[in-house]
Amino acid sequence: MPDQTLSQRLPAFKSYLETSSGLAAITKTRYLDEVKKFVKVAGDPTLEDLTPAALLAWNTALANQRLTHNTNGVKHAAVKKFLDFMDQFEETPQAARLLKALDRLEAPGSKRPKRETRALTELEARRMMAHAFVHPLTGGRDQAIILFLWDTGVRRAELSGLLLYDLDLERRRAKVVGKGDKERLVFFSEECRQQLEWWLEDRELHYPQVQEVDNVFVTLRGTPVRPNEVTSLIRRVAAEAGLQGLVWAHLFRHARITALANSGMNVLDVAKLAGHSNVNTTSKYFHQDLEQVQERYDRALKREEQP
Repeated sequence: MPDQTLSQRLPAFKSYLETSSGLAAITKTRYLDEVKKFVKVAGDPTLEDLTPAALLAWNTALANQRLTHNTNGVKHAAVKKFLDFMDQFEETPQAARLLKALDRLEAPGSKRPKRETRALTELEARRMMAHAFVHPLTGGRDQAIILFLWDTGVRRAELSGLLLYDLDLERRRAKVVGKGDKERLVFFSEECRQQLEWWLEDRELHYPQVQEVDNVFVTLRGTPVRPNEVTSLIRRVAAEAGLQGLVWAHLFRHARITALANSGMNVLDVAKLAGHSNVNTTSKYFHQDLEQVQERYDRALKREEQP
């Protein structure tokens, strides 16, 4: 309805987000919160009363808050999603005009320099596993976490969300939920399977409050391990193992994908295991020597020349 204010459209926008594929649940919640803030700053006008000048004023206010470029980028993405929603379901061209105006505005804020990627070696991972194993409070949990990250290359959130009934120890595989709530299978080694079995025994014996918790990895309080707790665990164990430089969870993922790429696996198979929706993301891990590429090219030519 044209005379509705923006705040009156929020319930419908919420339903629209809930049924949208390709967005993680946490992203949907963040978008709704950011749009609520935008509506408040804009003075809760109707769609027709919302002008490009109002978008410019909002963007200027963001610049004055001195937030990071990434934070403001999320705010821009949320408002764009809101305008997309109204452009699809309104019989007025106003939303399309506003989308064009928003596209002309760059999210303000300084861009953080990219964290320098260091290569995590298997020797370093083994040193971390050895130090994690001797931790008296957590039993075999920390070693199981590190070994599972090393074998599968899953993201922090995927590991923290791993559920007991999605873990198939017999076939050494697990179902994880990645970005956009997309499910995929990952595989792990026999060593990891044994470590998981030991951890699950510890889980029942030493964590009495986990009976109603379905997550594989839990805290001493009996609550699911959160992604930031995975980060803290890795940094603590890396420091205890004497590793130089900052170590974080994504290094395990980078190391695993790189190893799979260099093993000769098909890029599509690696993308499936990594949970990459765009194969171009996976292709960045295929750092093949040009000499090896030429050798394979020459072998292919010889096969073609054979009668």
